[in-house]
Amino acid sequence: MHKTWRYAAAALFVLAIVAGAFVGDQLLALSDHTRDRLRLYTELLETSKEAYGSDVSYEDLVFASIRGMLRELDPHTNFLSPDAYTSMRDRQQGSFYGLGILVGVRDGKLTVITPIPGSPADRLGMKAGDVISLIEGDPTETMTLDEAVGRLKGPKDTKVTITVSRRGLEDPLELTITRAEVTQETVSYEYMLDDETGYVAIRDFARSTGREVAEALKKLKGEGMKRLVLDLRNNGGGLLDQAIEVADQFVPGESKIVETRGRIRSSYSTYSSSGKYEELGLPLVVLVNGGTASAAEILSGAIQDHDVGL
Repeated sequence: MHKTWRYAAAALFVLAIVAGAFVGDQLLALSDHTRDRLRLYTELLETSKEAYGSDVSYEDLVFASIRGMLRELDPHTNFLSPDAYTSMRDRQQGSFYGLGILVGVRDGKLTVITPIPGSPADRLGMKAGDVISLIEGDPTETMTLDEAVGRLKGPKDTKVTITVSRRGLEDPLELTITRAEVTQETVSYEYMLDDETGYVAIRDFARSTGREVAEALKKLKGEGMKRLVLDLRNNGGGLLDQAIEVADQFVPGESKIVETRGRIRSSYSTYSSSGKYEELGLPLVVLVNGGTASAAEILSGAIQDHDVGL
């Protein structure tokens, strides 16, 4: 039974690859060489599954092979597992349901990096450096970071009980927290540096970034802003449409913001400003560094190309 299932899984994977080869402008026949390579690949999967030093799933083997292929072929392409893709989409949506803490693994322990201001965790007094040792009674030391984050998130108004160790306290704290919508602001700062100079820092580009920037600019103009510093340092990018939406607020109407090109004709697209925003009309300086990438580069490049900022 198990052996039959393994062969069926391998056959399904081959079928998926073969089916993909037929998608395009015309039906393409696989060459004998291609069939031989696919057969070799499935044999390698089967051998690895049988002979590996510990139990490993076909999914793990396939995902590892994809990552290895991309590492060899293309430094600019990443493969995301379903869990990683879901996590990325959560970050880009601008909000999610959970406790409102950023967590990481430090010294092998699930540690709170920072609570998000106004979140359920923040209101209950969770602090940076808190170690979450248990989630619903299960030890976090046996969980991956993604598994722990998945356990902390959940539907709105549901509860989760966690056990927290805090430096300076002898006994751990047991907290029951009600999950709520947690808004992730991508404009991390907006304020006046002096009587005439506004400052806006964009952390990344998620679903709400265009709106957040528009609100920040309106607020600072109302406070007398005569010039602006736009901080994109360590902004690793995010959603392309939001980079375009923000650029639309700085460049003249009907100006080309970015153009995409690829090996197939359908990948050619040009994105231009709509002119729906009032022209900024103020001196603008953009701060960038080695951590400015992707969508942030598109924004800074558009500002430079159209000579509306330095």
